[in-house]
Amino acid sequence: MIMKTLKLLFIGMIFGMLAMACETQLEITPVDNPEAGLPVYEFLSGEASSTLSTAQKESVSNLNSFAFSFAGLMDGKKGTESYVFSPLSLAYVLGMLSEGADGDTRKEICTNLGFGPNSQQEINKFCRDLIVLTSNAASENEVLELANVAVLNKGFNLYENYRKSVKNYYDASAFTLDFATQDVLGYVNGWAAEKTHGRIEKVLNNLSPDTRALFMNALYFKAKWLQPFDSYATAERDFTGADGKVRKEMMMANYDSFGYAKMDGFGALRLDYGANYKTGNYCMYILLPDSGVSATQVLKKLDKNAWSNVKSSLKSQLVSLQLPRFDVNFSEDLNETLETLGIKTLFSSSADFSRMSKEPLFVSFVKQVANISVDESGTEAAAVTVAGMCGANLDAPEPVYFIADHPFIFAIEEK
Repeated sequence: MIMKTLKLLFIGMIFGMLAMACETQLEITPVDNPEAGLPVYEFLSGEASSTLSTAQKESVSNLNSFAFSFAGLMDGKKGTESYVFSPLSLAYVLGMLSEGADGDTRKEICTNLGFGPNSQQEINKFCRDLIVLTSNAASENEVLELANVAVLNKGFNLYENYRKSVKNYYDASAFTLDFATQDVLGYVNGWAAEKTHGRIEKVLNNLSPDTRALFMNALYFKAKWLQPFDSYATAERDFTGADGKVRKEMMMANYDSFGYAKMDGFGALRLDYGANYKTGNYCMYILLPDSGVSATQVLKKLDKNAWSNVKSSLKSQLVSLQLPRFDVNFSEDLNETLETLGIKTLFSSSADFSRMSKEPLFVSFVKQVANISVDESGTEAAAVTVAGMCGANLDAPEPVYFIADHPFIFAIEEK
């Protein structure tokens, strides 16, 4: 059942919550891999800081601003439909693309992600440090995984320095397939299914033969509630949807102390994960609009400062909680939304990816598939973001337009 009040549940985790780490290993035969024989690069996990610096913490806040801006645009696009997305998964793909970009292409990405226009190295180090820190943050009953990969079309090569950078900072390896003869869709969708433990089985339905490369990120999160819901208390109760219609939903119930705050127009609640308060590192925030206030109106109030205020306002309080069990899915092309935010040059013939390859390139699409399930025991969620790149064909001649949309003459002649 689709419910408007579920709109914020994945973005509520924001960047610090959804960074996950694991090693990406894929089997590609040497004959299909033009990178075979080149130096093997390592993920620079040993050089990551043990904590985020003050500047990096500010970057988290700025990335949250990007998340809320993106959510506002998506909210208007989806209307009364529920949706779930991972801004962090998107940011990692954009970070990898930006590492290979230059000029306005790079500046637009860096600026919109909340870094300075000439701050690619800061993005790289931040992404590396966040991978390492959050991979170490999972405790008992909390599972986090992240994977990045570049899938290249046969005959397309990345600069060695670029391959080194995306491996060093994003733990992303590059592998080659022959897009004309091999089952690329099977490979891509199989990779997504493997990295999300089967939650996302299909990312792409088709692929243009002009595609030169695919850059992908996968996130997987699974955690048990610190204070689980008793299944015997789950019962069918009324739920009022965004359309004003009342329907029956399976509502879970709990009566315990939770972090709670009454804010302007909504209540905020924190549900913790993990085995105990000391070792659990992750939580879910729920923002419940007051009567007469919509989820969209609450979302419009949120920016990085408002979000920080919500979290700092939470105090332990006895709460009688009812929450629906839910499963929300999302599959969306993100080009239009990113262009509206100001990340647009990468989609045009003016795109500059000269740090990635000698071949002129542009991004043909950015797509994300995500889902989340919440029940009495906890939460399981996944997201896969993929960006496809095509050759820009900058030297192609302008076509002649011949549009026969008015009376014309024809002749049939024997030679």
